Amino acid sequence: MHFGTPISTLAAGPLLLSTGFDFRREEISITANNQANVIHIGGSNIGDTRGTRSVREIFFELQAPLVKHLPGIFSLDLELAVRHSYYSDFGGNTSPKIGLRYRPTQDLLIRSTYSEGFRAPSLDELHKGGYQTQAFLDDPCSIMNNVELLVGCTVQSDPTRIQYLTEFSGDEELSPEKSQNHTLGLVWTPISMGALSLSLDHFWIRQENVVDASPQTILNENAKFGSFEELVERDGAGNLTHLTAPFINIGEREIRGVDLSGTYQWNDSKRGSLSLSLAASYLYEFQNRVSTNSPTEDLSGTFTDAATEGNGSIPEWKLNAGLVWSIDAFELTYNMNFISSLKEKIPQTMQTRTIDSWITHDMQISYQMPIQAGLQITLGVDNALDEEPPFASAAFNDSFDTRTYDLKGRFWYFRLSQRF
Repeated sequence: MHFGTPISTLAAGPLLLSTGFDFRREEISITANNQANVIHIGGSNIGDTRGTRSVREIFFELQAPLVKHLPGIFSLDLELAVRHSYYSDFGGNTSPKIGLRYRPTQDLLIRSTYSEGFRAPSLDELHKGGYQTQAFLDDPCSIMNNVELLVGCTVQSDPTRIQYLTEFSGDEELSPEKSQNHTLGLVWTPISMGALSLSLDHFWIRQENVVDASPQTILNENAKFGSFEELVERDGAGNLTHLTAPFINIGEREIRGVDLSGTYQWNDSKRGSLSLSLAASYLYEFQNRVSTNSPTEDLSGTFTDAATEGNGSIPEWKLNAGLVWSIDAFELTYNMNFISSLKEKIPQTMQTRTIDSWITHDMQISYQMPIQAGLQITLGVDNALDEEPPFASAAFNDSFDTRTYDLKGRFWYFRLSQRF
């Protein structure tokens, strides 16, 4: 539920308060089929998963205009917010947020926020009863140079194997994920240039106690430092026979980047109206540390497939530029989409390669029928130049990253819509 109302009037304007509360009960129940002589293809549950909890939350948000229309200061606004959560299995947590909006002139807005985040592990991450599959892993002990150099590698394992019996499970001792989030930005809306708006925002995020079920991390830590001995099983020849991968709190992340956006609209009584838009994101740092023993690695501009526990594509640049031209009953729309190039490791080698950048073009034309008010006909095409997604040698399923690129190629569509 949510409520919002002015609670007072300050010299610079009304003082606004919003508050709300939430109560929910969460439950998970999965029964495994462990009948004798039953053969499972692919992954299978080998243990029951059961868990329940209740969650109560309440939040407050205060918007206070501090200064307005003073010499040299057009306005200064303060935003304060706090959310308190109580989990029956984790106890309480309070997450604050503070924001400032400063407008030194009518054309320029400076804004900044600081907030903290909290995520309790899901019931599946806590109580998963067991799930077996043949996971794709790189065994450090399969490389001859690592034998006797790494604590956990005394014999070279089979270098031709890439899949290993892996059992995932929950862990009731998990800690919640926490984060700190900062933003600082500018918005420029020059009155002398009409409907022009430009914004630039810098963000940086720090995450701690990231929850993941990472058999590759467990395998690496065991080989390098002898950790997780109870989770890694090998036969007399050094080959990995069984690996247990419970959900664990691994590592930390620091993410930094810049968001840019701009819009402009031009109107003419004879030539119609033209709208231009630009939205871009530049991710210049994605520092990832998977454990306290591991070094920090910058993943910005890289690809690692999710099938091998990677984060998928993390491009440095993503951009969308658009144009809309309207005249009489017609409207023409054009969009250009861009994803920058990526680096990837070639499987079963120490070599890297470049995944090409990707640009697609979308267009559509709409016509407003004069006979029937509100009836519109639209013809459009996505990926007009039929640009194929760039090849990724480390992509397991389709030789490209299905979460970032679209395989369908050029796609035509027709739409008839009625507005009332």
